[in-house]
Amino acid sequence: MTRWLFHVLFAALFLVSFSGAGRACEFSDLGSAPVVVAGGEDALLPMLDLNLAGRYPFVVFSSMQDKGELDALFDKASAGRIVLVNAFSQEFEAERRMLAEKSPDGWRTTHLIYHERDDEPEPFEKTIFIDEAGEYSVRASLKVAEGSAAVFMLDGKALVTTGGKTPGEEACLDGKLSLSRGGHTFSVKGAESLEASIGPAKDPLSMPMPEIRFTKADPTRYEVQVTGAKGPFTLVFSESYNSGWKAFINDAREAEAAAHLLVNGYANGWLVDPLESDFRMVIEYAPQRRIWAGIIVSAAAFAISALLLVLRRPKKR
Repeated sequence: MTRWLFHVLFAALFLVSFSGAGRACEFSDLGSAPVVVAGGEDALLPMLDLNLAGRYPFVVFSSMQDKGELDALFDKASAGRIVLVNAFSQEFEAERRMLAEKSPDGWRTTHLIYHERDDEPEPFEKTIFIDEAGEYSVRASLKVAEGSAAVFMLDGKALVTTGGKTPGEEACLDGKLSLSRGGHTFSVKGAESLEASIGPAKDPLSMPMPEIRFTKADPTRYEVQVTGAKGPFTLVFSESYNSGWKAFINDAREAEAAAHLLVNGYANGWLVDPLESDFRMVIEYAPQRRIWAGIIVSAAAFAISALLLVLRRPKKR
């Protein structure tokens, strides 16, 4: 499968998932901030179902990013969520701890658990590590299997869900629990599928989003008008990701937006640190400038060659 086709399929999945079609469980949005995921791209669907990405999704999969761009995001973004998928990740946890030292009140960690009954035999269970005791938000959506009642448990104790009385129906959980520091095991029985998240009850600080308007100048150049910026914000450009796309502030090519990332599995995303509240940006495909430069040079060379041929033509006697 080509990279282009992969991005197209991911874009279709993202749009269908974000529309909320067919969901029985409804969860409030957790604010607008970057989300960095330590896990596979298939985590995007349960993340959107549980509304972990906020009103303006800016989801970054760490395994798909250039490390320098990811570091730039961590350095510039004052708030965000780190999502650890289906298992405790020691390697990423070290990076998360470094981030906590830089902005302890901004970035927070959420554990995401998801399961399809056909993929793994029951009982399905995952142990997560809580490094700070406190109140945690727990969200879950379970689809009831034929001939059984779905049960979602924490450390062997059943958690109360709503709905899910008949096969195929979703049982929902949206509540808060006090968890101690250390390992906690979540398990499920009698469910065709499970999507669940466990994170601090205190949500990450939302990044204020300005008004953003795109104008297409041509297929390789877009003008962006930003109004009401109050600090760093995320910008998503829904063309298939390519490192050749560049975002410039006020059309000054020396002032490039920070942290160009592959977001939401297919699109281009930048973290923008504005110098003023209202300003203009330009997004353009940089290789096209080289192509036009080559065309201009070639045309000039052709014109000069043609002129020389005319000048050197022998005069008729």
